[in-house]
Amino acid sequence: MKSVSCDPIVTEGDYEEYSEPKQSPPNGVCLSLLEWLRIWFIRLGTFPRDLRGLSRYLTLKYRIYRAQKNNQSVPKLFQQIVQKDPQKIAFYFEDETWTFKQVDELSNKVGNYFASQGVKHGDAIALFMENCVEYICIWLGLCK
Repeated sequence: MKSVSCDPIVTEGDYEEYSEPKQSPPNGVCLSLLEWLRIWFIRLGTFPRDLRGLSRYLTLKYRIYRAQKNNQSVPKLFQQIVQKDPQKIAFYFEDETWTFKQVDELSNKVGNYFASQGVKHGDAIALFMENCVEYICIWLGLCK
């Protein structure tokens, strides 16, 4: 048998060692960093609004908890507000403003009318109307 020699075709001096060129960080990293900074800048800009919203939400949750604990209904809570400040504006709707006193008066009329018609606590009543302040007044009157 004959042996075959495998001599390298390229000798050691025939090529240079390869090294990667020096580069700045990839564009994707820079864009990701800029996007992260942009998001945090937006978050910092909206932080006061978000904090105010959180404060109002927690206040509402506490009031609901306290009302449930004291077994208070919506009409009772509404009556407390009417007694405290009747001329305070309750609703802005289109070109109208409704005070708590006006809403209370209309809801009392509605409640008295339905009571005179024989509607009592526990009866089911369907209420189908467009969006308007009167809807709230009728709903509140039916609750009374």
